[in-house]
This record gives sequence, structure tokens and C-alpha cells, in this order.
Amino acid sequence: MTFCRFIRSNIKNWLFVACCNKVKCFVLLILFILSVLVFYKFNVDLAPYFSKQNRFDELQTLVITLCGAMLVLTAIAASFIMFAMQVNVERMPYGLFKKFSSDIRLLLYFFFTFITAIVIGVLPIIFNISSVTIIVLGVGWSLGLIVTLVFLAYKRALKLICPTEQLLILVAHTKNHLNYWSKAAERYKSLLVKQSKTAKNRDEISSPNYDIARFEYFNQFPQWTHKAAQAMQYAFSLAKYHARQGDHESVQAALQAVVDINSEYIIAKGKTFFPYSPLDPSLSADVLINEMLESLRKYIQIGVSRRDEQQITLSFNAIHDLCLQYLKIDYSTIYPVITHANSAAAYLTSAIESIIPHKMTDVVMEGIRLIKKIASSMVEHGNVDAIATLSEKISIFSCANAIEQNTRPITYTGVKELAGLTMDVLNSKAEDVKFTLKEIRKDVDLIAKFILELEGSYLLDHSYTLSYYYSVTSNDSLSCWMTQLAKALLTVKADDANGCRLVRHIAQWGDRLYQTEKELLLLAIAKNSLLTFDIIHWVVQMTIIFLAISTAPCCSDYHCEELRKHARWLINVFSWIPDNQEAICLVENYQLTEQLFKAAFEAHKYGRADVSFEVRELLLSWAFKGGKYQEKREILEKSCYGLACLNIILELDDSVLLDEIAQHINNNDSISIEIRQHASGALKRKTEEIQQNGFSFSNIDNAAKQVDTKKLQILLTKLADVLFCIEK
Repeated sequence: MTFCRFIRSNIKNWLFVACCNKVKCFVLLILFILSVLVFYKFNVDLAPYFSKQNRFDELQTLVITLCGAMLVLTAIAASFIMFAMQVNVERMPYGLFKKFSSDIRLLLYFFFTFITAIVIGVLPIIFNISSVTIIVLGVGWSLGLIVTLVFLAYKRALKLICPTEQLLILVAHTKNHLNYWSKAAERYKSLLVKQSKTAKNRDEISSPNYDIARFEYFNQFPQWTHKAAQAMQYAFSLAKYHARQGDHESVQAALQAVVDINSEYIIAKGKTFFPYSPLDPSLSADVLINEMLESLRKYIQIGVSRRDEQQITLSFNAIHDLCLQYLKIDYSTIYPVITHANSAAAYLTSAIESIIPHKMTDVVMEGIRLIKKIASSMVEHGNVDAIATLSEKISIFSCANAIEQNTRPITYTGVKELAGLTMDVLNSKAEDVKFTLKEIRKDVDLIAKFILELEGSYLLDHSYTLSYYYSVTSNDSLSCWMTQLAKALLTVKADDANGCRLVRHIAQWGDRLYQTEKELLLLAIAKNSLLTFDIIHWVVQMTIIFLAISTAPCCSDYHCEELRKHARWLINVFSWIPDNQEAICLVENYQLTEQLFKAAFEAHKYGRADVSFEVRELLLSWAFKGGKYQEKREILEKSCYGLACLNIILELDDSVLLDEIAQHINNNDSISIEIRQHASGALKRKTEEIQQNGFSFSNIDNAAKQVDTKKLQILLTKLADVLFCIEK
């Protein structure tokens, strides 16, 4: 796919170059044909014309004058060389300056310009009047050639002083050098294979998993990487110079050159990389890669000392690109290994950590985004467990910047990236992602608890900071992505391997999810935080998602039971709500009664009657737990209204609900007579308002319109009578 995109993006350029080359060849051919025609047409007539009145002498004078003018153009071509030298000497190390100051092409342009100018002056001396046509054509072609060479020298001089072109030339030379050594290693390998006499020896020399011959050859010639190391140091020198000048476009080109050189080095080295081994760590150490990462670290520190945020950001992007290159390394192992990619990622996290005290908010935010991109690439590569450390770093950086208001956007970014990383892991092709998902969930929980524990009125927007994970009203959040995922799974066939794997991952993610959400809910209630609203709605939403996915055709019986268990345990976190007036009022203000009814209704919708009955019991318990407080006495009437709707939806006998309500009244002395009488009157009014209600945001009101109105009115009347009864 990448190659196809490359072809599509460059096809126009290739066609343009091909057309230009064809046009040039066509023009030269036309000029050559015209020259031949002129020679045969005017060769006889020109000699008599120039023999009269010393006209040939005048022609000689003209040609010599043109020769002098062309020598001046030659001097201009020489000035291009001096110009390139003067510009480069100020900004280049000596080795690179020597390379570009002795450019062969520019020197050849100057040499041929000078020789052609001399040829113009020599033509009248070599040929006589009988060959005047040859002189004229020779002068014409020489003039055209000189002008072309001067133009090419000018363009070449511009390339030699252009930082981007200089770096492209540097990368091209390095690529050629590495290709030379790679081909030499292949010849050495072929020689060993020819010398071996048995198939056993050939297998040892040319292993399909590891290139022993290439490794031995490179060990014999350790200097094979010197040119590449030197080229990278040249690129860093240019990056440092242009960073001081504020030319960040050239800085980006220099860092990209470093990435390109690493890419060519990885290709040239082939299957000679070793994964990390505690028995012999030196085998996995690559001198060139280590030196390059150290140079990047020092370069970032220079940017920090100058507070050059753009320079640091470009360096972060370079490390990210290097990680992607290192993920392509073939370690010749059965399981995917990312030793050098892990090293590069560690350099990135270390650099971000050193920048946090300097309050560079935008830089740290970009760094966190790049960490997430690296982690996502590792997931695609098959190393799911390796991202746990990166996820932990994101959470630490998010917590460290949550204290001050100016740096709090970093926390928001960290939560966003962790939510996206959760989805990446869920969609991965790995078989077991339970450990990784658990670690990411712990990291999000750490951020949430940390910001809830902070003091200060400016941190009342906990809901906004954690919105990418816990918001159910946003179209760009974890709950929205999970909802879309659940809808997609409901349409997947039973034998779809990807769908089955995705269901398994979701079941692994839901394992013990209730523990973190229970603790977070209780802490949010204790802190009187707006996050309580999000957690209540998020818990209900995830419960519904688990139940929906359990009905998917690709969901096995085992995972169906697992998802139902996760749904039941998750919805029961509401049974831990503290039994005090402040907590009850807070959660009811955030529509807990409505959400409990919604969970029971949706469970019945997806055919999970056992879960629906369990949530119904929770709603019944909540009716008397929260209804005993005078400030929230509508909890009792609203819960009874919802229970009446559920009684009809679940096709239960009226006596079941009436007996349960009566039993709770008899066993609960805390419900005052006034609250019961108020609820009784409200339920009687509901019997009259059911058919009159129009559009409503209430889940209970909307459900009441879908059931038998007559039955509901009768049941509500009976409930009102039971509540109004004073005798216990």
C-alpha cells in the first residue's frame, strides 16, 4: 500500500521529467538536422561571399571577439564556484566543506565552458576560407553549449548552497557507500557458499533466519559504517547552524537526512541485528544507532537551553520517525522484537521528562502525541505488551502537568491519547491483550484520581479534563467509539475471525472494570465533582455495550457469559453509593434513577432478562435508599413510576411489584409518611398525564408511551394506594 501511494504521488513528476527529456532530445535532433541542411545548402555559396573585400578577416575578428566574451562567461562560471565556497565555508564543518567545494560537476562545467570558449577562438585559425561554413556552424554550436553550461553551473551552484539539496546529495552519497558494502557482503557470502562442499555447511553459512556470513564480513571491516556516521554528524552540524539562524525548514531537512541515513543503514545491515539478551548485552548494542540517539539527545538539550520550541518539536518528530524505521528491523526471531525501537522511545520519554520543568506546554503535548503514535505502531507490529511503559509515561506526564492551570492542557491531551491507545489495542491482531488493557486502565485511573485529589476551584472542570475517556455526550470519546464498535459487531458474521478476536479483546478489557470505576465514583462523589455525572452515564453506557456485544453472532458462549458478568458487576457499582443526603442528592441531580431504568430497559431489549431483573432489584433498592430524604423525595415516586413500566415490560404480575413495595415499606422505618403521601399523590397525577405527555428527555416517560396505558394506569393507582397506606 505504501509503495502504491508512493507511485501515485510521484507519477506526475516522473511523466513530466520523461516528457522534458523527450523534448530536449527532439530539439537537439532538429538542430542537428538543420545544421546538416545548412552545411549542404550554403557550403558552396558562403566561400565566394567571404572572399570578397576582406570579409573573411572581419569574420575572424568577430569570432575572436566572441571568444573574449565567452571567456568572460567562463569567469562568471568560475565565480559560481567561489560563491559556493564563500557561502559554505561559514556554515559547514571542514569535511563537508571540502566535499561541496570540490564538486566534480561544477568543476566540469567550468572546464568545458573554458575549453569551448578557446575552441571558438581557434576555429578561424585552423580552418581557411573554404571551410567558412564549418566555422559558422562551430561557433553557433559552441555559443549554445557555453550558454547552456553557464546556466547549468548556475543551477549547480544554487544546489550546492541550498541546505536541502546539500542534504539530499549527502544522503545519496551515503546510500551509495552503504550499497557498496552491502554488495561486497553479498559477494563474500556467495564466495563462502561456493567454497563449501556439503549442504550442511551451506545451511550454516546462509541461514534463512540469520545472515551469519554478512555478520562475519562486517565484523572484519568495522570501518564500513564510518562514512554513515560521518554523514550523520554533518547533518547534525547543519541542523545546529540553521537552528541558530532560525531556519527551521532546513533543520527539518537535516533531521530527515539523519532518518534517511538510518533507513539505508538498516537495509544494508540486513539480518545481522541482535535482540537484547541479559547474557550478552553487547551483541544488541549498535554503535551507529547509539551515537545517533546520543547526538539527538544533545541536540534537544541545545534547543532547551535556547528555549527553541520548534527545534525541540522537530527533534521529537525525528525520534518518532526513527522508531518507525527501527520497527522494520528483522531480528530473525520467532516472536516480534523491538529492541532498538524501545531504545529510541526511551530517549523520547526521557527528553520530554527533561522539558517538563521548563513549562513548554505545546512541546510536551506534541511529545505525548508522538509517544502514542509510537505505541500504536508497536501494536500494529505485534508488540502489544511493550506499550505498557509508554502508557505509564503518558499518565505520569499528565499528572505532573495537572497541578498548574497553564499546563493542564497536557493532562487533557494525555487522557485523549490513552483513550485512543485503548481503541488501538482493542483493534489489534494480538491474541491476549488483557495485561496491556489493564495497565492502560490503571494509568487513566491514576490521572483521574490525581486531579480529583487536587485542591483549588480552578480544577472543578474534572469532567472536561477526562472527557475523552468518560464523556458520553461527545462524538469523539471512548464511549462513542465503543458504541460504534458494538454496532459494527452486531452485523458481523459468526465465523468472522476479526470479529471474534475483537469480542475477546472487549471481554478482556471489561475484566474487573468495576473495581476502578467503583473507587473513582466514590471519590468523585466525595469531592462533589462534575465528573460524577460522566461516570454514572459512562457506567450505564458500558453496561449496555457489553450486553449488546454479547448478542453479536460472532460472540461465543464463553465470551457471552463473560460480557454479561462484566455488565452485572459494573452496574452494581451504584449499590456502593454512600447512604447520606449529600451523596444521594448529588447522584440524583445527575439522573441516577433515569440511568438505572435505562440499563434495565436496554438489558430487556437485548434479551438479557437476568440482567434486567438484577437492575430492577437495584432500582427498587435505590427507591427506598434515596427516597427517604426530604430534599429528594421525588426519587421514590420516579423510581416507582419506572418500576411500574418495567413490571409491564417484563410481563410480571402486578402483585409482584405491590408485594415488594409493601415489604420495603414495612422493613424501612426511615421513609416518612409525608414522603410516601407525596409520592402517592404524584403517581395518581401520572395516571392522568401519561397520554398527555409529548416529547420528553426522560427515559421513563418515553417507555411509558410504549406500554399498555390502561395497565400502567391501573398499576400506578395500586402503587399509590400502597404508598398512601399508613399502617405497617
